[in-house]
Amino acid sequence: MNKLIYILFFMFIRLALAGQTRGYDITAANKVNRISLTEIIGNWYTIDSFGSKISFVNINNYFVDIEGIKHGVGNYSFRVYGDSISVNGTAANWPPYNCTLRLLTNKNLEIEFYQFLSTETTKIIYRR
Repeated sequence: MNKLIYILFFMFIRLALAGQTRGYDITAANKVNRISLTEIIGNWYTIDSFGSKISFVNINNYFVDIEGIKHGVGNYSFRVYGDSISVNGTAANWPPYNCTLRLLTNKNLEIEFYQFLSTETTKIIYRR
């Protein structure tokens, strides 16, 4: 019985961490990319029939949060660099859940992110 518990525990931990390895590759590839605060702050809506809303909110001079997408605990946060933000964000966890923004046009945004117990990213396109 003890062996089964150890195996299940290891599998649970492995599943929770698996996606983060690929996430680091995405983060490293986009390390210097930025999006202007004026282009990102505000409400965005999914392009599907549900029209789900997310909001980018400037928390202070250091971070912008996404309200509306949660990985399980808290929001994804993006670091502010003057008048722009990094396209790479994270959410509270260890290792942190990664989130990458791609501004496709000035009205279309793709968000790729990890969630708890997922080994693959989720991609959603939003429109202003």
